[in-house]
Amino acid sequence: ANSMAQSSSAEVNRQPTNDELHQIVTQFIGNYNQGDLEAFMSLLDENVRTDEPGGWMGIYQAYERLFNRSLSREIVLRNLQWQRSGEAVIGRPNYRVTISRPGDKASHLYTGVLKIEVAMLGGRPMITGFFNKADIK
Repeated sequence: ANSMAQSSSAEVNRQPTNDELHQIVTQFIGNYNQGDLEAFMSLLDENVRTDEPGGWMGIYQAYERLFNRSLSREIVLRNLQWQRSGEAVIGRPNYRVTISRPGDKASHLYTGVLKIEVAMLGGRPMITGFFNKADIK
């Protein structure tokens, strides 16, 4: 396809490219592991659809608690395959999270499935849907 032939309105509504999807997932993982709340939340659209009560602010408060109460955390995403759906792209990766908390000898392992929807907003990929089906082990 000749990108020069596309109108600017079509460009606004294009799906994220594979490179853009890889980039936002890399940022998501890095910001999570570093506990960088502001950078992590900047990846999520303020109107994000989520199963977290309170929407964007609910996610913010939940991750603020998590980041503040953990010494370190590591998230690993597996089986991340993107499905293209309209203007959005949807991934349902399995996750493994290992969290170390102050005073605990052993770290805690959490597993589950995320549903992440990504769309282009303002010319950059943003997480427009974020659902967490936790299965705590």
